[in-house]
Amino acid sequence: TVLVDDGVYSSGGAVTPLGILTNRVCATNAIVIQSVNGPALTTILGQGPRGENAVRAVYLSGGAQMVGFTIAGGATMTGGTFPYDQNGGGVYCIGGSSISNCVVTGNAANEGGGLYIWTSGNAYNCTIASNQAAGGGGVRFSDAGNSVARNCRIVGNFGPHAAGVHIYHSGRLQNCLIADNVATQNTGGVYADWGSQGAIIENCTIAGNSAPLYGGIGHVVNGPTVRNSIIHGNSGGNWSAGTFVYSATTPLPSGAGN
Repeated sequence: TVLVDDGVYSSGGAVTPLGILTNRVCATNAIVIQSVNGPALTTILGQGPRGENAVRAVYLSGGAQMVGFTIAGGATMTGGTFPYDQNGGGVYCIGGSSISNCVVTGNAANEGGGLYIWTSGNAYNCTIASNQAAGGGGVRFSDAGNSVARNCRIVGNFGPHAAGVHIYHSGRLQNCLIADNVATQNTGGVYADWGSQGAIIENCTIAGNSAPLYGGIGHVVNGPTVRNSIIHGNSGGNWSAGTFVYSATTPLPSGAGN
């Protein structure tokens, strides 16, 4: 465990494994990086705008954990190696790693402006707000297996497509608020992409999001499984497809307890 004292950490860094982008924090083994006094007093600050001089805020792999930080101002390259150098402006999370009790804000990327989860990674008790990306302005799950965002607020993120959350193949949202995200093209709240039978939304509220097409939940091929959730008041339509049970939305879907 590394304990980090109060302050704004805005210099130094290490290069992404398999890439060329610099990361302010780059942890590649099962280490716990924990602030002493929480996110209000401890900030990891990346560097924008997107381009060859950008600095991602945090890269985590190998079971690393980041606990109790504000993670802000990070950005990715427009070139380099995809996805390592282009996705996850705030946090790139892979290999059983996680963030918890963090505020991820003001970051930018091609995909996953705030948080990019690839193959495995988790987020707990986090606020992911005011980030932007072409896809998944707040969070992007990519081939994410059993990865989960739990007890998170994903609010006020922006982008042309999937402003709040983009789930590609699989990923789980539990006990989350997805609200006030704005897409200029498709899906303000949660977008479930190819083969997304593994996309699960449970005990969530998806409200106040907006897009010209499907403000709440959008999909390609297969919609998500939605359980015990509220999808309401989204501009551009609440949902396009999915399997719903014990959920409240309009238009009323088939399924037990809706």
